[in-house]
Amino acid sequence: MKPAKDGSKLWKRLEVKIIVGEKVMPHVFRAPPQRGYSAADIEASLERVIEHLDAKFPRLEFKQVELARNKFNFIAIGARQK
Repeated sequence: MKPAKDGSKLWKRLEVKIIVGEKVMPHVFRAPPQRGYSAADIEASLERVIEHLDAKFPRLEFKQVELARNKFNFIAIGARQK
């Protein structure tokens, strides 16, 4: 993948795994042809994932684990404290 016009690195895909107990839900976000995800794009996508988790699992608390700059796990760690 070529770097962006400003020289920053781009990634072709963003990989996210949501882990709730024994269930693993992998999601792969692929950039369109001739495009890539910048660090800012990855951060914006992760914010949308967090919003989705808050809506889908309102009672669970998640921990975000960065495996690589474009690979993340969201692990359910228990019930949310009120």
